[in-house]
Amino acid sequence: MSSLFVNDYRTFIAALVKVRKNLGIHQSEMAHALRIGQSMYSKIERCERRIDSVEAQRICELLGVSHAEILDSLGLRFKPLRPGRAFTG
Repeated sequence: MSSLFVNDYRTFIAALVKVRKNLGIHQSEMAHALRIGQSMYSKIERCERRIDSVEAQRICELLGVSHAEILDSLGLRFKPLRPGRAFTG
């Protein structure tokens, strides 16, 4: 099953890549810190391998930025669900 939020995910990963590059950190350094191969980390940044929320948190920690900061910077917003009201999309 494919994700409903592919574009949002790509935007999230692009934001992480931007932070990494701005800090002058190489993919190989990230891979080493995460205890994975550089090619695996490259696949993450190319969105060929999806990361889970724990991995995303760890990457954010290594980059010195909070997961919430990255998400807030993307401006991703959902219509809130209200008790007693049907969701209309």
